[in-house]
Amino acid sequence: MRYTDLRDLIMAKLGRWKRMTVSDLLAALPAVERARFDEAVLQTLVQDGLVRVALAGDEIVATITDRGEDWLRQRRQHLA
Repeated sequence: MRYTDLRDLIMAKLGRWKRMTVSDLLAALPAVERARFDEAVLQTLVQDGLVRVALAGDEIVATITDRGEDWLRQRRQHLA
């Protein structure tokens, strides 16, 4: 699986739920993609400004940013 495929899946999940623990995010991915998940993908999304991550208790929480929402809207228009 390419980075862009996994990125699109993660962004779609966060676009729907806005905020998810990484464990919930992984559970929401299909098994094949879950096995291929690498924290580098999440870090790239953070570096691109699409996602923010923070520690909440003992869980890492990923939140879509405004820039991520804009990116997702543009992506959906492009695919339509």
